[in-house]
Amino acid sequence: MHASATGDEMPPGACRPAPQAPPAVCPPDVRADAGGELASLRSERAELQAMSHAVSHELRSPLGAILILSSLLTQECGPALDDQGRELLRRLTDCARSTVALMDRLLVLHRAAEQELAPVAVDLRATVQAVYAEQASQHAGPLPELVVHELPGLVADPALLRLLLANLLANAVKCSAGRAGARIEVAGSASGDEALFHVRDHGVGFDPRMAERLFTLFGHVHSQVQFPGAGIGLALVQRIARRHGGRVWAEGAPEQGATFHVALPRVPRQVVCTAGAAGAAE
Repeated sequence: MHASATGDEMPPGACRPAPQAPPAVCPPDVRADAGGELASLRSERAELQAMSHAVSHELRSPLGAILILSSLLTQECGPALDDQGRELLRRLTDCARSTVALMDRLLVLHRAAEQELAPVAVDLRATVQAVYAEQASQHAGPLPELVVHELPGLVADPALLRLLLANLLANAVKCSAGRAGARIEVAGSASGDEALFHVRDHGVGFDPRMAERLFTLFGHVHSQVQFPGAGIGLALVQRIARRHGGRVWAEGAPEQGATFHVALPRVPRQVVCTAGAAGAAE
């Protein structure tokens, strides 16, 4: 008779399970560092939220008062002012309006980084065409011809994707202004788990050494006289791409147009700091 297997003995033909590695333990100093970084990120986020509130309320109120008072001054005293006085009053009003518009753009930038994504399957081609049609309805003159080639499917936040496309297309329109036969092309493809697409114009282009500056806040690479703007649109494009776990880059040369590339995960990977554990994703 065979003795039964007991303790550490194994019956004939049985496989001994592989030994389990002990669970990894984060050293106390590493946990302390991570906790300190998380606390710092929470503090910075709170400061940004406070700044957003200040921009929304504290700064907007005096600017609104300036606009109202300058309008009243124009109505009541405009006829008594000479040409120089009226011009100064017009400049005052324009500056106040420009500042309000700039604050609105900064708030959009801030909210794009803060709001939780609501990703759904998006028809990229239809979205591009809808955004461009909306811009055409608001534009004083004819827009460049839009040519939309094959585009990949993807899952993204539809509101933020529209905002990304609106800024890329508006930039292409601005840089193509005054050029005969101007054309804007949008094309893309799927590559592994990424959706790639680009917006190409045949406008003024840019110095490739300034490519990184294009996506910085207030990162003008052209004269403000030639191309007025707040310098926020492309920074917003980059912020939205990063919220989805993607990236953007640009190629171009002076007087040879520019191509703005976007690579987004076909399913977004949003990673932001939250009040939960370090490394958590919203």
